[in-house]
Parts: sequence; structure tokens; C-alpha cells
Amino acid sequence: ETSKLFTTDEFIEDEISKLFTTDEFIEDETSKLFTTDELIEDETSKLFTTDEFIEDEILKLFTTDEFIEDKTSKLFTTDEFIEDKTSKLFTIDELIESNIVWC
Repeated sequence: ETSKLFTTDEFIEDEISKLFTTDEFIEDETSKLFTTDELIEDETSKLFTTDEFIEDEILKLFTTDEFIEDKTSKLFTTDEFIEDKTSKLFTIDELIESNIVWC
């Protein structure tokens, strides 16, 4: 019977060993969780990449603003052109005035 008890103890020890094996399995599953975390981290990194894309799009908006600013600057140039034409009108007025005087 004692011999059977030892055998039972050995059986229990074997079962305990299986528990450790289960623990190792759990540890492995935990390790897979970390791998999942790494995947999440990778997805987060892709989000940062998306942010960089958004930042790039914002930059393009700024570039568009600069384009608009450039167009505005051309408008000012047009205004200057109009001002120049107005100045030519004054010159025509002066010419008419001169003609009136001449008449």
C-alpha cells in the first residue's frame, strides 16, 4: 500500500507537472497577448502614419493658402493695374483739358 501511495504521489507529482505545463501554456498565451499588444502598437504606429498623412494634407492646405495668397497678390497687382489705368484716365482728362484749352 505504501508502494501504491508512492505511486500515487508520483501520479500527483505528474499531475502537478501537468499543471506546470498548463502554466507554461498560460505563459505562452500571455506571450501571445503581448504579441497582440505589439500588433495594437503597430496599429497605433499606423495611426501615427495616418496623422502624418493628415499633417501632409494640412501642409497641402497651407500650400493652397499660399496659392490663394499668391492669387490675392495678383489681385493687388490687378488693382495696381486698375490704378495705373485710372492714372491713364487722368492723363486722358488732362489731354481733354489740354484740348479744351487749345480750342
